[in-house]
Amino acid sequence: MKPELQLALSQTDFDKLTQALKRAFDDHLQWLSDLNYAMVCDHQNLSSFCCCDKPHYLCNFGRWYYSVDNIDICEHIDFINLGIRHKKLHLVVCNLINEFNEHGKPAKSTYLEFKQIEELFLKEIKSFLHSNLAAFRNTDHLTQLPNRHALEMFLERELSRLQRKSYQSCIAMLDIDFFKSINDKYGHSTGDEILKKFADLLTLNIRNFDFVARYGGEEFIIYFPDIDCQTTYMITEKLRKLIQHELFVTSENHVINITCSFGIASFNEGKTIKTSITDADKALYQAKNTGRNKVIINKQPTPCSVNH
Repeated sequence: MKPELQLALSQTDFDKLTQALKRAFDDHLQWLSDLNYAMVCDHQNLSSFCCCDKPHYLCNFGRWYYSVDNIDICEHIDFINLGIRHKKLHLVVCNLINEFNEHGKPAKSTYLEFKQIEELFLKEIKSFLHSNLAAFRNTDHLTQLPNRHALEMFLERELSRLQRKSYQSCIAMLDIDFFKSINDKYGHSTGDEILKKFADLLTLNIRNFDFVARYGGEEFIIYFPDIDCQTTYMITEKLRKLIQHELFVTSENHVINITCSFGIASFNEGKTIKTSITDADKALYQAKNTGRNKVIINKQPTPCSVNH
């Protein structure tokens, strides 16, 4: 779910980039407003918008852009394209101002070129900003997994695909057993560490085309596309055993062993997202109430009307 740039950056750097980009965008809108005012009402101030060979370095957006020193950002194609559009915009503004000074007004073709490049640059920066903010909204910032909102959007798309192809997929809801006791014994910061490490373990041990999200608290959901419940059971049983034998070492050198309970439900064209998750939750509840540290398949799915 994450865009390439978010995967390359730490959460701190990603958050800083997002906030800085928002400020830079606002600064650029103000620069355009000031330029338009100068062209209409303050001709004498036009020269300040093209006062050297590299004016794109001097505006607030340029100062921010050329101050970025994170190599993952600087070498990202979307960031490079922002710089190219921004430089072109300043160059055409200089042409605009030169013609204004020489003839009292710019040529129509120069002005139209300016408006076209301005529009392309604004579109570029909005797209870049939107994709980063969307990722920000759809990420659980503790575990770096997709959050509940991202999961629901993903399942909406999958349900549409399944309706077209008549395939069956499965959902597994899992919950760390007795997680409250970890918080009570070691503190919430240690509990957070366990959640992060647990999320990493899940990510590393599911298939590339599976989808894992933090559903809330110590609950997670894994979506297994195009397989039935019995196959999902075999996969999750291996995962359950892996978790059971994993030793989580925290920053304070606590060595903590955990177990996990799983509930499995089918996900297909005859069900809604809500009923599929409800069915997985019911199976999880059964696993927890019959000893925990086990995988249960829901064999009595919730009846539902097909209103997606």
